Amino acid sequence: MKQNFNRTKILLYSLVFFSGFANLATEIIGPRLVASLFGSTTIIWAIIISTTLTGISIGYYLGGRVPQDKALSYFPRILILNALWLLALSWFIWLIPHVFASVGYVAIGVTALIAFLPPAALFSATSPMAISLLAAEREKETIPKEVGNVYALGTLGSVIGALTAAFLLVPYAGLSTSLRAFAMLAILYALVFLSPRMRLAGAAVLAAGLIVPQPAYLWGEDLGLRLLEQREGLYQTIRVFTDDSTFVQMNLGPTFHAQMDLNTKEPRFGYAVKMIELAGDVRDKRVLILGGAGHTIARALEKRGASVVEVEIDPFVVELSDRHFGAVQAQIEVTDGRAYLEQYAGAGFDLILVDAFDSLASVPPQLVTREFFQALERALKPDGRMIYNFIGVPEGAKSNSFRAVSATIGSVFPNVLATHVAGEQLMNVVFIASRSAMRDLDFPPAPQGGTVLTDDLNPSEIYFEQARAGYYFH
Repeated sequence: MKQNFNRTKILLYSLVFFSGFANLATEIIGPRLVASLFGSTTIIWAIIISTTLTGISIGYYLGGRVPQDKALSYFPRILILNALWLLALSWFIWLIPHVFASVGYVAIGVTALIAFLPPAALFSATSPMAISLLAAEREKETIPKEVGNVYALGTLGSVIGALTAAFLLVPYAGLSTSLRAFAMLAILYALVFLSPRMRLAGAAVLAAGLIVPQPAYLWGEDLGLRLLEQREGLYQTIRVFTDDSTFVQMNLGPTFHAQMDLNTKEPRFGYAVKMIELAGDVRDKRVLILGGAGHTIARALEKRGASVVEVEIDPFVVELSDRHFGAVQAQIEVTDGRAYLEQYAGAGFDLILVDAFDSLASVPPQLVTREFFQALERALKPDGRMIYNFIGVPEGAKSNSFRAVSATIGSVFPNVLATHVAGEQLMNVVFIASRSAMRDLDFPPAPQGGTVLTDDLNPSEIYFEQARAGYYFH
């Protein structure tokens, strides 16, 4: 009798550990799935985390109300239902958001509730059910120990699951593959709890789960483009396309980051052409580029005689850029652009070009604050210039992000110009800033009436969402 109880105890402990592992790993994978469509922002993470915690609360509540004598029969039902939901999760995320695209983050909220709340609740329900079984016919003084053991194991599983997802599963296994693995493990646990006559049906569900297709998140087919490679980077899904004759293009998440002419090896996107034009004569000049997707700007400036340092945060972006766009002679630094500037000593660059986005019309928040521009200004020579690519709305109700970034640059640099200061549509705007007057450029001064963003007070992600509301790529 004691031997059977010990076997059951080990099984329940391992199930609780697995549930914690898979629950938190799914929470890490969730924002990456959503980022394929909307980018990666703090608000998206907040929505997914809130949804997961709500699901955990519901799971604890419902699991604690399963009668003790029915817990063993409920386990396989919960596990198989959860497995089926995990297999469908990628499809939920791929198919639901476009229905709600015009309402911005409501689309993400609805998607998160449908996709992530049920598995979070189902995973969490196993803990109180396990406690109920472990406490059966036990002395009262041992029950608190079992409660502590269950929640300690579940939490430990959550910690390991989160780290494993971030460092191994997302970059090396992929998103849908990881969810499929969790689903298969859940079904295997269900087989243990099923009666012998029901295990054949459980095995059939397992076999079906192994072959059910998952969405490939392939874009560009409707544009006549061929996908050269797709993989999960450390921050977003990376896709490289070509039309097989004219250009090769790199997308990070939902945004187009680089496009290179296959014949001339020059950039094709208008903003990149404009940034190179604004750089002027770069012979024998030192140039820093923050954001290196495709190496397109670095290659163009190298060809014109510049000595280039390119900073790119994602090593997988560098790898795919080398493979599909061609390697460059530039010094490549794999780190965050802000971190590089903060650690850089001296005023060594003639030009610093910034072209970094983490979503549609969304610059990473650490690259829009006054402290960032102060670090950038310190790295420039006295007559050096910053050339900063930005996507925003210059005028009207959606212009908060444009005006805030413009005012923040102006709080550091005495001379700030912008290629566009009018219009109520989302557009590329290039800011040019310097300590020195820029009489060779015929652009209007950038407006200075917005919120100055700081590391302490930075509502930029709210402003970016206002600017891109209603825009959606599928």
